[in-house]
Amino acid sequence: MMLRTVAGPVVEPLDLVELKDHLRVEVTADDALLAVYLNAATAKAEAETGRALVVRTLELRLDEWPADGVIRLPYPPARRVDSVKYLDSAGAEQTVDPAAWQAELDSVPARVQPAYGLAWPTARAVPGAVRVRFLAGHLVPFTWAAGTNLDAPGHPYAVGDTVEFSNSGGALPTGLTARKTYYVVAATADTFDVSATAGGGAITPTEPGTGKHYAGTLPGAIRPALLLLAGELYAGRDEAAGSAGHSAAMDLLAPWKTFADWRL
Repeated sequence: MMLRTVAGPVVEPLDLVELKDHLRVEVTADDALLAVYLNAATAKAEAETGRALVVRTLELRLDEWPADGVIRLPYPPARRVDSVKYLDSAGAEQTVDPAAWQAELDSVPARVQPAYGLAWPTARAVPGAVRVRFLAGHLVPFTWAAGTNLDAPGHPYAVGDTVEFSNSGGALPTGLTARKTYYVVAATADTFDVSATAGGGAITPTEPGTGKHYAGTLPGAIRPALLLLAGELYAGRDEAAGSAGHSAAMDLLAPWKTFADWRL
């Protein structure tokens, strides 16, 4: 079993401005160092919880089809399954017809299994013969410019989906409110529009906002845990403060460790 990152994530789950506000750092001299600490804190949080905080494309490789036929995807939440492939008896890569399998994305871990009445095709008995490519992560970064749609390359949304927005280090584009439910009314591969009501007119923001914008929110206490972990690294010269910060951060992450066993 192997998991590899195909693409992303393209940003951190927090903006540097929010981290600096938390640490009460006003100078810019340490910005590069703080960015490194934020990256390390994100990696630690993902390792502790077994969750993907910002969307990325992953590929799970298995040596064979699971005995019960159910492929369980690590690093929740899974947002979309792009393909299921395998090596046939001759060693050639084949793509399973999407109509021949179904994905249950609302479960944790997400599950992929043959459609009703069908079975997985015979795969060659070699390492990595089964390959599932999928999109996973809580936060979908997006940007907006005047006269355009919400720009989120590779986003998972389709017309009729609901979405909430969040921001770090600034404010959402004017017209969008954090943690309010919106409805996707138009979508392409890289852009989407939302409405305040199902089937309503698309919202057109009037200002682009500031900081980092996300479709989606971080669960539970993961956001303050990230701030504590990055702060611990920044204050690492003070051993006592660092230990206290680490302990508090681990306490915040603990409720979300249920699925950490799915990390590979």
